Amino acid sequence: MVAGHLREQNGIYQMILSYKDKSKKRRTKSISTRLPVKGNKKRAEAMLSKTRKEFIPTLWDGDTLIYDFLTDWLELSDLSPDKYAYYAFTLNSYIVPHFDNTEISIASVSTQDLELFYKELKQNTPAPCGEPLEKVLEACHFIIKSGLSFAISSGWINTN
Repeated sequence: MVAGHLREQNGIYQMILSYKDKSKKRRTKSISTRLPVKGNKKRAEAMLSKTRKEFIPTLWDGDTLIYDFLTDWLELSDLSPDKYAYYAFTLNSYIVPHFDNTEISIASVSTQDLELFYKELKQNTPAPCGEPLEKVLEACHFIIKSGLSFAISSGWINTN
């Protein structure tokens, strides 16, 4: 999630959003609420909260490698700590090693690439810590599906 706060400027509330870019430098973006300061603090805070949840930082584009995108996307996702830890483990143990040897970008990932990934995962994966293979497959599917859905909403790909 993106950090943010309100600022008064010329009698209007401004939302100041703060995030890190690709090179991990802190960036800010100012967005006007167009609400006068007098009598609108709660409304401005509600707008800030909604904007923080929905704001998509410009970290990626269609040329970003799929495993880089999924890794960064997971870090920014709004998951509980337990789910984040499990998905991060799954991502780093299965998805990143498979796609690390490829030059597949967000825009160029195909159904065949994903089918090959799942096929190799089913054939070559020992279950970690007694975890059923189905659960690993479900976690991989969640990460890839959710990440690609985010890429669609951002306009980098047309279909998931």
